[in-house]
This record gives sequence, C-alpha cells and structure tokens, in this order.
Amino acid sequence: MNGMPSGCCPSPVTANGMLFFAGGGPSGPEDKEMQMPSFDAMLKDLDKDGDGALSRDEAEKAFQGFFDNQDANKDGKITRDEWDAILKFMSEGKNSAFALKPGGAGDVTTSHVLWKKTKGMPYITSALVYRGQYVMVKDGGIVTAYDAKTGREVYQERAAAAGKYYASPVAANGNIYFTSMDDGSITVLKAGTDKPEVLATNAKLGERTAATPAIADDALFVRTDKHIYAFAEKK
Repeated sequence: MNGMPSGCCPSPVTANGMLFFAGGGPSGPEDKEMQMPSFDAMLKDLDKDGDGALSRDEAEKAFQGFFDNQDANKDGKITRDEWDAILKFMSEGKNSAFALKPGGAGDVTTSHVLWKKTKGMPYITSALVYRGQYVMVKDGGIVTAYDAKTGREVYQERAAAAGKYYASPVAANGNIYFTSMDDGSITVLKAGTDKPEVLATNAKLGERTAATPAIADDALFVRTDKHIYAFAEKK
C-alpha cells in the first residue's frame, strides 16, 4: 500500500471484514514544525574532519541510536546521496486514513482501497472502529470520525481535553474514552453520533498518562507514570 506516512506509530485495526489504518508522520511537507535538516546544514554542525561525510563518531549523538539505519551501504559514514535518499523517502510519505478490502496480493494501492482521507490524522494514537465509525484523536483534543463504510467525514472537532495524546481511544458500552497525556484527563464521548456528544469530562489525574487504558470486568484501568488506577461503579 503506497502513500502511507514514512514514519508511522499507529496500529491498523480490522472490522467488518475490512482493514483500517490512520496515521501521520513527521517531516512531511505539510509538517511545519518538524523538518529534516539539509545535508549541508548537517555538515556545518557535525563534520569535524571536513571530509564531506558524517562518521559514526561525528553523528551518533545527533542520530540518537539510528546511525545504522541511515548508513545504507554500511561503510561507517553517511554521505550526501544517502541523506538525500532519506529526505526523499520522508517527503513522499503521506498522512492518510484508509480502508482496504481483503484478498489482495502485492501492491493493492489502486485495486483494494475502498476509501482514503487525509484530514485529522493522529501521529501516535491508533484509531478504532466502533458503532459504524472510524474514530481518531490527535494532539489538541481534536476528534475526527469517519463513516467506516464510505469514508464520509462525520465530524472533526476539538471535543476531547486539550494537550498531547499518546494513549489510543478505547470503547465500551456505547462510549469512547479519550485520555490526555499531559494530566490524565479522560473525556467520554457517546459513540456513533453525528456530532461530538460529551458525556463526561473526568477530573485530572495530575500525572503524565501515555499508556492506552484497558477495559475488563466492568472496570477502566488507567496507568499513569506513577500509578495504576481502576475505575468502576460502586457495588
């Protein structure tokens, strides 16, 4: 499947005999905040011996453990050609959400795509299919819902708590739960509606919450950076 983001984190999901994916990646042409530096800029900052390439000693700290990934010919240096190939790969990645029908082999970009969209893509969080909609959340609490069958945009609004989102939304009993990373705020939306309907905005946990909550035994389990919480109705 061509045209996916060049560096994506979200997981795909399956539902109703279809496969769904939604995700965005950094450093694409539409990403104004995170752009890859030019090779000349890297040479200026890192090329200490002036040989026109970047050795492991020169660049390992800047690449934060990813030097070998960029050194395509494994000669211990990153050259202009290698870096230009990386920039090309990153620039061609596209933020997208799409649904695929099963049964394909090889390149199914044109043969098995049922619908495709490019708005509201999350970078970290995975989307879910629930009550006939493909629902996702991105930083800022922006929630996007697409009709799972047709790809029609149902809504895109700032419906969840503000802040960054690493935890993926989870759903149960007709509700979808969105957990903000900044302070653990959990917003509950009614699922399957034509516009966002907030059922509850829970008190802040006051702790960084990056993990996706789990639902089991009529309880919502939330792991913050310091605690594990279990929320349930009193019995």
